[in-house]
Amino acid sequence: VDTLIVGGPKKALSEREIFDIDQFLVSGGNVIFLLDSVNAGEGLMAQTVDAGLTDFLGNFGISVEKNLIMDTVYEYATFSQGWMSFTLPYPLWPKLVTLSKDNPITSGMESIVLPWASSLAISKTPAIPVDSLAQTTVKGWTQTENFTLDPNQAFAVAPSAKSYDMIAFAKWKFASFF
Repeated sequence: VDTLIVGGPKKALSEREIFDIDQFLVSGGNVIFLLDSVNAGEGLMAQTVDAGLTDFLGNFGISVEKNLIMDTVYEYATFSQGWMSFTLPYPLWPKLVTLSKDNPITSGMESIVLPWASSLAISKTPAIPVDSLAQTTVKGWTQTENFTLDPNQAFAVAPSAKSYDMIAFAKWKFASFF
């Protein structure tokens, strides 16, 4: 195995599972973390999720924020109600168009859509080189509590709108977290 994908755990990983991920990284393996801090469930109900990786990822200068990102550049989404379906503009599905051209992962892409996604906080320390590969536009904003996924809500850009980091990349010789 060259690359491990941690694909959206819905409950906290055990200490042993985190240790195994750590040891895989230390031995030179690659890991892709696809993490949610908010889970969009049946009936468009949302609840927070804790994968138990906060301290582990924080050690590398990355944290997943407890929010849902919205942006003025977004994708349309189709919803069903009974036997009817309708398509609406949906800011909770931001279309990321600010992508790093310096990294081969994103250099050939024009955009990425991330439904019901959370932002990242990236620590800018020289000892841990972490690059942001994708951000929202400067008109991104968040929901941080009372998550409302209703597509018929009135979406209004917050006065504090700004760009949010959404995808990060780190490459270095990892020392064990443990």
